[in-house]
Amino acid sequence: MATYIVLINFTDQGIRNVKQTTERAKALTAAGQRLGIKVKDIYWTLGAHDAVLVADAPNDEAIT
Repeated sequence: MATYIVLINFTDQGIRNVKQTTERAKALTAAGQRLGIKVKDIYWTLGAHDAVLVADAPNDEAIT
């Protein structure tokens, strides 16, 4: 498996529901597991991107 770094930008809906971000991250992690993806870390950031995800995935197709 390869390790991927994914830069995340919130949609308008994500910005409106920012207080639910940790719950959404848990749901993303669970959905990834069903695709064979292991989420290692999620970091919330300031600047050009809203978050950074570090994950192991079996291939490019699974992570995109």
